[in-house]
Amino acid sequence: MSKLLSLGLFVTISIILWQAAPPVAVFVGRIAYPEPHEPLDAISTVVRTYLYIWTAGLVFAGAALYTLKRGSQLLYGLVEIGIAIVLIYGAFEKSSPVFEQLNVKTWQMFGHYLFAGNIAAPEFERLFGSIIQLAVALYVLVGGLDNTGEGLRKVSRAKAWWDWMFPV
Repeated sequence: MSKLLSLGLFVTISIILWQAAPPVAVFVGRIAYPEPHEPLDAISTVVRTYLYIWTAGLVFAGAALYTLKRGSQLLYGLVEIGIAIVLIYGAFEKSSPVFEQLNVKTWQMFGHYLFAGNIAAPEFERLFGSIIQLAVALYVLVGGLDNTGEGLRKVSRAKAWWDWMFPV
């Protein structure tokens, strides 16, 4: 099977599974809890069915990304870099209300302020989540840079520039 056909197959299966989740989940809920029943009884079954189908869809999406990486490591690396940029932006966007509440004096004593109980729990959780998201974004960015560097042709201007920017 060609790389493009394999990639198309995995993407198609993933999309079909994601699109099929709602009707299948409702169908399973109706089979598991036929009428009449309490409205909330079937919700856990429907949610679990969604999760099972979406998990299978993500497995096929992962297989599609792996196929893309094997077929075009340069393109895969550029996609990773784009995702890392979106993650970094999202982390700052999510944490900006917390930073707006902190004043200049707080920034000077940032560590003391955080751990002295002066910041509300939801705000601290948002800030901590942003820090974790930034760490993940940096990890994805490094992987994207590595895959982009590996995907460049050995003899090209881009590869020469890349090696100058990131010496071995």
